[in-house]
Amino acid sequence: MFISLKYSFVKFIEKIPSIQMMVYNNLIFFKFLLPQDKDYLALKILFKKNEKRTFIDVGGNIGLSTASFREMGFKKNQILIFEPDKSLVNRYLKKLKYYYNNIKIYPYGLSNKNEFKTLYQANYKNLSIHVNNSFSKKYILQKIKNNYPDKFLFFKYNKKKFQLKKFDSIKYKKEICFIKIDVEGLDHLVIYGMKRFLKKNNPIFLIEFNQSNFSKIWSKLNKKYSCYSFNIDKNCFISFSNLEIKRLINGHIFDKRYDKNSINLFLIPKNFKIKKI
Repeated sequence: MFISLKYSFVKFIEKIPSIQMMVYNNLIFFKFLLPQDKDYLALKILFKKNEKRTFIDVGGNIGLSTASFREMGFKKNQILIFEPDKSLVNRYLKKLKYYYNNIKIYPYGLSNKNEFKTLYQANYKNLSIHVNNSFSKKYILQKIKNNYPDKFLFFKYNKKKFQLKKFDSIKYKKEICFIKIDVEGLDHLVIYGMKRFLKKNNPIFLIEFNQSNFSKIWSKLNKKYSCYSFNIDKNCFISFSNLEIKRLINGHIFDKRYDKNSINLFLIPKNFKIKKI
């Protein structure tokens, strides 16, 4: 009952930008809402709480995902956070290190090449709605329209260039078991920048589904990975058949949940045995 009420409340506040930012920007007072994304609960099926392998948070923003992982009980492993917006790094992520141990912050984003790129920053009545910032103008305009259908006309957008790097250009020797990617429409470029890493490693991915880049991601990973969504009511994974994946790629929406950028997909190595609950 509590879980159902909790995510109904989260869904409600995420439709009101001023309340959404008030809650998320003051996370220390609202820890009971974590994990704010119900799909993160699936990690309890995939990993033990004493997991020592590394998690990666790509598109760290203000640290909601990383804080969720820690509050769920994953306290021993290292978490790497990649966030290009240095104002968010300085104001929020650096403070996160005081509350949680073993966190490493990289003050740049990940992509398929090393470059500086324009980030589009959403503002609502002079309030930064940073959770929707994107390097794709087309994507952020559609996302704001989807998320705030009765308020999107009141949004304005700033532009600022930030640094991006290929993951393959980073030297990291510890084993990585899980990578969450939420970079608002450019998730495929992050994976393109992991080409060398993925030749020898097969971490579990959590990505945000959208039609514009899912086919690009799937074409890179389909040989070694299977695709799943998480059903919170049954606390289990639901696998996608080849036909369902093909229909997604071709833009045929078979479930109304997929008509907007609001669902997460788990990409899990085919040789990984999912624990039965």
